[in-house]
Amino acid sequence: FSVRWTGEIQPRYSGEYTFFINSDNGRRLWINNQLIIDRWVDDWNIDYSGTINLTAGQKYSIRLEYFENVGGAAARL
Repeated sequence: FSVRWTGEIQPRYSGEYTFFINSDNGRRLWINNQLIIDRWVDDWNIDYSGTINLTAGQKYSIRLEYFENVGGAAARL
């Protein structure tokens, strides 16, 4: 199966932010329509990260896509 979560984030401080994902199978993360993590592969228990500069007080769209192949399902952002 696959799933897509969407929403918004609003940082308190300006600067570089690092996002981490650990999931049991594929994952993609977009911040403000910019793909920052793209590991759409059948692996698990590996931390992947991506960085982006954000401005304090500004709202940014966030989208996380995930797929599960076989077995247990898990996704942590």
